[in-house]
Amino acid sequence: MQEIVQRKAKVPVTTGVDDWDKTANASPRVPHPVSETRKSIEAEVRVHPSPNQSAGDTTAAAQSTPHRLPIKELRALAHGAGVNTHGMERGELERVVKQITARAPPASSATSSRRGQAYDKVPHEQEQLQRRRAEEQETTERRPAEEETSKHTTAEEEDSKRDSPVEVEKHNVAEEMATKRRLADDEAAKQSATEQAAADKRSAAEVELAKRRLLEERRQAAEEELAKRQLAEKETEKRRLAEDEARKHKEGEEEIRRRNADRVKSQQDAERRRREEEERRVLEKERMQRDEEELRRKAAERQAADQRKQQEEAVRKQQEAWAQQQQSWQRQQAEEEHRRRAAEQQAAEARRRQEEAYR
Repeated sequence: MQEIVQRKAKVPVTTGVDDWDKTANASPRVPHPVSETRKSIEAEVRVHPSPNQSAGDTTAAAQSTPHRLPIKELRALAHGAGVNTHGMERGELERVVKQITARAPPASSATSSRRGQAYDKVPHEQEQLQRRRAEEQETTERRPAEEETSKHTTAEEEDSKRDSPVEVEKHNVAEEMATKRRLADDEAAKQSATEQAAADKRSAAEVELAKRRLLEERRQAAEEELAKRQLAEKETEKRRLAEDEARKHKEGEEEIRRRNADRVKSQQDAERRRREEEERRVLEKERMQRDEEELRRKAAERQAADQRKQQEEAVRKQQEAWAQQQQSWQRQQAEEEHRRRAAEQQAAEARRRQEEAYR
């Protein structure tokens, strides 16, 4: 019995017994010796609860205590928000994560924020669902050990019933309190299971809603992307039309410049041809003048040659006539000389004959 009391003294005081004690003491009672003894026993039980009660209180406290995220996840959340977590403890990390959660934008924010929340919410809810199922499994696995401990404690308490009436009363009160605690634990477990089922259902609904929101946001994102692509195509088409218009305008200006250049070139070519024609006419006129002068010179030369030839011919004819005259005169002289000689010969012949005749 002393070992049981010592073992009970090591278990910390829980709030569940105090709450039950306040409920039990809500109605006024008439004090009597048994009640005083019961109160002292209850006070001792409250100070030194049984192992079964301690285990039940510990389970209830574990169920009522919210789940605390690991430090690694807290640091990851803080790092995701751009907070430096070097040297921070759990309390500081939880406070920073709480501030980050409080600063999170509402669901009616921009499309990108909703998309980010939807992507972050689904894994977080799935993680909470897995964590709750793990806690339920742990509670279910721990319950047989608690029942075994309760049975062992009950057997030891039955062995101690043969002790003094105070111990018997103490045992009865502890058993009654343990029974109430077990009933309360069962009720709390049922309520927790109901709440867990509702939470799982709600989580599944939230997950489904998050999936639908995610699909809707993806559809909206696809529509926005399509609208952006169509707008980009319109902008591209508008830019292409503007470029075509600018190109046509530039080509028109280049065509005008080319035509002006061709007209200027044509004018320059015409002016050049006119100058060349003028120069050609001048040169032709000069050539004609030179040819005319040459013709006049040649005509003068021919005329001079003809005159010279005529003069030479006249001189020749005159010389020929003079030569003929000379020859005629010479013939005449020769004939006269021949007649004279013949006359002289006849005269000599006659004188000779006459002389001969005189002889």
